[in-house]
Amino acid sequence: MIWIAYPEPTLDEMLSDSIIQAVMAADHVDPRTLRATLRQVSNGLPHPAQLPTVHVQPAGMHLP
Repeated sequence: MIWIAYPEPTLDEMLSDSIIQAVMAADHVDPRTLRATLRQVSNGLPHPAQLPTVHVQPAGMHLP
């Protein structure tokens, strides 16, 4: 089986999506406030390179 990894969208890409913008508008979410809050939270998290590597395999598959 071949696994293809796609990079996760950036915060700016997600917040510029028209569907996300419509949901935020319906929920009265200010994009600038949300962006600032998420950046503040992310600054307190460790860099991904500092996290341990976790290998997950689908159920029923056996790796050597």
